[in-house]
Amino acid sequence: MSGPRLLLVNDDGIGAIGLQKLKTAADSVSDDVWTVAPAAERSGASNSISLTQPLRARQLSEREFAVDGTPADCVALGLSALLDRPPDLVLSGVNRGPNLAGDIMYSGTCGAAREAALRGLPAAALSVAAVPGKPDEWGGVEGYLPALLGQLMAARVSTFLNINFPSLPASEIAGTQVTRAGSYPPDRFTAHPGEDPRGVPYWWLELRHPLDSGAPGTDLAAVGAGYISITPLRADMTDDAWLNDLARILSGGS
Repeated sequence: MSGPRLLLVNDDGIGAIGLQKLKTAADSVSDDVWTVAPAAERSGASNSISLTQPLRARQLSEREFAVDGTPADCVALGLSALLDRPPDLVLSGVNRGPNLAGDIMYSGTCGAAREAALRGLPAAALSVAAVPGKPDEWGGVEGYLPALLGQLMAARVSTFLNINFPSLPASEIAGTQVTRAGSYPPDRFTAHPGEDPRGVPYWWLELRHPLDSGAPGTDLAAVGAGYISITPLRADMTDDAWLNDLARILSGGS
């Protein structure tokens, strides 16, 4: 094998179009590409892992497996059992739908990349900001992703990146921006009531993605303006700015 070893994961499932786009791009920069993805869609799974049931992996080809678990399960199982050595880079996606701002906490796409980062591996979560009611456009992904992967590997990225592509043709992509995670409005969730055939009420959550709600310098603003947003994240969630103040308060200081 030549080229770095790449592990591909997603949360839309093994048959998702975004995973196919990612594999095409990965194959263009390496011939050591492995795929370990959920057998079915697991969107919103975040970083959850399966502890109360066994995991089963169906081998589809020499380096492709479908797992009946979460995206983080796929990373854990791939590293623990399916790959004979760790990958040089873990790539999660390409998710069909944006993973911006607070989505980072809910997203199974980001959860898989975070699981890799927790294990000391460089990783990137990749999404295209397709939204309901508008046609999907993968041209920006197809046009920019191979070169972007080459840049990330050449730079030996050692962090966890969250990358979002606008749902635009390649010719309409404005470029790339390094951003911070933005903040969605607090009213982006809507609970739609309903009733099942037995008369038991339920609620179906709708999650809106207002891409025009971001402050300058955020992932929301970048994607809303037609840029590919690249946000460096870290698995360590410690609030360093508050660490010393909290220790002083709890020790009786003022």
